[in-house]
Amino acid sequence: MRRIVLGGLLVLVGCGEVKDPGGVDAMVPNVDAAADIRLPVVTITDKPAAETELTATNFVFSADEPATFHCRLDAGTLLPCTSPQAFSALAIGAHTFEVQAQDPAGNIGTAMHAWTVVAPCTPSTIEAESITSHPNWVVATGSVLHNGMALQANANNVSFQVTFTGKGLTIFNEKGPNFGTVTVAVDTGTPVAVAVLDSSGFTFQNPTVVASGLPNIAHTATVTCTQTNCQVDYFTANCQ
Repeated sequence: MRRIVLGGLLVLVGCGEVKDPGGVDAMVPNVDAAADIRLPVVTITDKPAAETELTATNFVFSADEPATFHCRLDAGTLLPCTSPQAFSALAIGAHTFEVQAQDPAGNIGTAMHAWTVVAPCTPSTIEAESITSHPNWVVATGSVLHNGMALQANANNVSFQVTFTGKGLTIFNEKGPNFGTVTVAVDTGTPVAVAVLDSSGFTFQNPTVVASGLPNIAHTATVTCTQTNCQVDYFTANCQ
């Protein structure tokens, strides 16, 4: 008996002995049985994006032949399901969805999708003078400040850190006579210069975007002044 696969079918073939008209023995093949061993092809046609803020989602799926389905979310148990399959109240973090299709012959095909639910991004404003950990920086006041206060360096080449959650960060600061360069480095990124020495009158510095396109998680920005008198007014953490 031989086992031959033809077009997804397992065919069991044997040989029987017959006599030809001349009386000569001959061996001819006989098909004894056939079994379907082809796995269903499962396709997920509707699914969440790889990263989303949505905590509820639907999956739409199908197989390329008649089949029954079982589904599971993350490390859950495979349970009977139909398309569409809905989930709600999903936790922040990584998730996986698995669907299995079983055809009448018992063959099982599988499809999976992985995605991450991220915390919603909410823009926020951070006042520089509210940052308590700032050695060599003091609270300053001035008429051009948007709320009357800023954080001012009282030494050269001093830094402070600000933490924020968002996808981007913009700094608002002051410039004036003998004001040094302010740089901001987000996480381990390259410092971005946001103000230069200015011999003109004391003016409000245009806002400078120092980071964008970040993951919506907690970040740390290091603000450095090259020369005494740098003034930092406030920051905006945004969703861009």
